[in-house]
Amino acid sequence: MKEFYLRIADRLAKAVPGLRLIDLDKGQTDNPETRQGVDYPAALIDIEFPNCEDTGGRNQQCRATITIRVAELAITGETSYSTPHMWRERSLAILDTVQAVVQALQGFDCGFSSSLSRTTQQAEKRDDALKVYRITFTATFDEEFDE
Repeated sequence: MKEFYLRIADRLAKAVPGLRLIDLDKGQTDNPETRQGVDYPAALIDIEFPNCEDTGGRNQQCRATITIRVAELAITGETSYSTPHMWRERSLAILDTVQAVVQALQGFDCGFSSSLSRTTQQAEKRDDALKVYRITFTATFDEEFDE
């Protein structure tokens, strides 16, 4: 799991230089009091292994689910088509960041798993000043255990 995180974080740092924070998702966007140290736009990474099957001995083939939450402070009221172009572009910049994250990770070869494949992308419903998009990728890998 750690190796997935390190490779993905490194890829995002190189391919999406506009990100001001790349971190393991530890609930940084859940509580306004814990957000004070977060720089936006941020990419928060979570990794799960929802399915692991034995392949012989102690070895397993696992499916990894990698979720990237792209968070930005929302700029409200400036996305209407009638808004001046410069302001509208600034408020829609998170969409460019989301696309850059997808561009960086879709088909990315971590070196020890199948290439990452985007499976979902959606906006989170929130009641605060953040706009957050959740992008999910999957990959499979073989895990070998020492006897």
